[in-house]
Amino acid sequence: MKGIILGALLVGMSMLCYGQPNGPVRSDNSYRVYSPQDYQSDLKNIQDAQHPDSVLKLYVALARNSIHLYPDSTDNIIDRVMKIDGLSDTKKNAYANLIKADHWSRPNPDSSLKYIIRATSYFEELGMNEMVVNMYLRKGQQLFRRNDYLAAEEAYLKAKEITETTDIDESIYKLVLDRLANLYIRVGVVEIALDRYQEILEIESDFTRVCQIRLNISNALKMNKDFELAKEYLSECIQKDLPAMMKAALLRSMGDLEKVQGNFKESVRYLEEAVSLPNLVPVDRFQTNLMLAEAYDGAGDMQKRDSLIDEMKSMDLSRIQLPSKIHFYRVQINSALDNKQYNEVIELANKAEALLNRMPATPIYGEIMESKAEAYAALGNYQQAYRIEKTAFNNLNAVETRGRISQEELYKVRFQMRDKNDQISEANLEIDKLNTRLLWLLGITILLILIAWLIVNKNRVQTKLRVEATRNHIARDLHDDLSATLSSISFFAEAIRRNNAQSSNLNEDDQSVKYLQRIDQSATDAKDKINDIIWAINPENDDWTNFVSKSKRYAADLFESKNLEYEINIEEEFDSDMNLTFRQDLWLVYKELVTNLVRHAKSTKAQIDLYQEGNSLVLKVSDNGIGMSEEEMKKGNGLKNLRYRTDRLNGELIIDTKIGQGTDIKVVIPNK
Repeated sequence: MKGIILGALLVGMSMLCYGQPNGPVRSDNSYRVYSPQDYQSDLKNIQDAQHPDSVLKLYVALARNSIHLYPDSTDNIIDRVMKIDGLSDTKKNAYANLIKADHWSRPNPDSSLKYIIRATSYFEELGMNEMVVNMYLRKGQQLFRRNDYLAAEEAYLKAKEITETTDIDESIYKLVLDRLANLYIRVGVVEIALDRYQEILEIESDFTRVCQIRLNISNALKMNKDFELAKEYLSECIQKDLPAMMKAALLRSMGDLEKVQGNFKESVRYLEEAVSLPNLVPVDRFQTNLMLAEAYDGAGDMQKRDSLIDEMKSMDLSRIQLPSKIHFYRVQINSALDNKQYNEVIELANKAEALLNRMPATPIYGEIMESKAEAYAALGNYQQAYRIEKTAFNNLNAVETRGRISQEELYKVRFQMRDKNDQISEANLEIDKLNTRLLWLLGITILLILIAWLIVNKNRVQTKLRVEATRNHIARDLHDDLSATLSSISFFAEAIRRNNAQSSNLNEDDQSVKYLQRIDQSATDAKDKINDIIWAINPENDDWTNFVSKSKRYAADLFESKNLEYEINIEEEFDSDMNLTFRQDLWLVYKELVTNLVRHAKSTKAQIDLYQEGNSLVLKVSDNGIGMSEEEMKKGNGLKNLRYRTDRLNGELIIDTKIGQGTDIKVVIPNK
């Protein structure tokens, strides 16, 4: 188990043990320290920036980059931020607290947390959801460093909730899941960590990032001793062309898995491939060489191990952090023991012990002290060897006690985390069930509405068909029976009149002849009215085109019979519904206006306009005839009929007339 833990520590060293450098990465993947020249260059960029938001972001970056170079410059930068014109006080306070949180992140996590909470409040007030999530991630990170894992989980879950309920970039959501997974790995809740990593895999499209997640999953599986599955997650990526740093991390992890399983030759093969990669940054190259040296040590290839150690001694170790330096001392100690260089073993062990005293108690302390005791024993100093062995034993007991206490605390944390995740899963399951029920209910409701609509529509269509059939039947009966009867009356009256005209006993002034003429005229008028009714009832005429055609023909026939000069302007399209009642009333209004003009206006010119104006239909009939007096307008039966029909159409009748100056009659009908 100890080998697994140490191996996992070494695999993740390049990402977890090495601090982020104070500066950008060069094109050759090497790091450089943030310099005074960089600081001055950033100040110039700030001076050249025009937009207040750009200035603000540059100041935040400047503060973060210069923390180690000029730690006392933070207050000065904050003062400058607070003096930026064109930004609200809330926004300036938000970023000022963010800068303070970054400044105290390492030396005083409690102060950093205080400023993170303040910044979060300001960003929430500004509605800057991405920055709110960023603050919760920072809060979780600080709590993680304090080993307050439950509070860290709360912060990360809050960040996850915001990313799921707001429109935030997917990359931020993946970062939140990654932080949660790393937290679960730290406390040993591997199964939950694997779930979070799988969520990232489902939405990740960049292959390099996919391989990074596969590497994380492999390390998690390694903790569960599922070594073969851990190797499967790495094998697909190892065959691909990837950036050197990513490829090296994959090969190191695969080499460590083989070493844990005792396959030292396979471990050496993967690590030698990693060492041969070009463009590795110094820390990655050192880490890879260190793991290869340990693999040579395990495989018993002392010559290659010692050669590699000599090469590593020439490397710059200034940026290598304590855990890796201690492991490097350990492999050198093993080499010195094998070569019986006992004084060098003691010297190396003393250097390693000085570094170990700066760290919490760890199992490697006992291993190094045992090697130191072995060296003293080999030199004949058994009393010193005994004291060191005793110290190592006490240290091992302290490590075990501390580990047991730590494990007990972690067991509690794991239980609470598992319980919380179970509750979340149950809640999500209930939500899914509720959503499923709602979908079923919605589907059933839509189906019922559709069925009801079909039934109503079917009844409406059937009713319409029945009405049209009835109208057709009435129209045929009127045409075949009543119209024919009226035609017969007119025919017989004319026949009698002609027969009497041939008789010498009757003349045109005879009373019977006048009655016959009235019968003939009444029958003709009745036939015309019946034809109008037939035309209105017939469903085939329920459209504007038929109405326009009939209107033009009717007016033209009457005007030409009186030799009137006329103009008829009727729009060919109309938006309103041409139902039976509307069409019949409109026709009777039109017919009444045209008939009155021909019979009473005594004009030489006539004009008809029928058009749509806004939401109204306008019928205008004009003539240059004798006009009407106010008394005629009040008493005329034709005008009464017009008013009646116009009212039925909810329209307005407008008459403009003067004696001897003609008449303009306008009917305005609202569009239905």
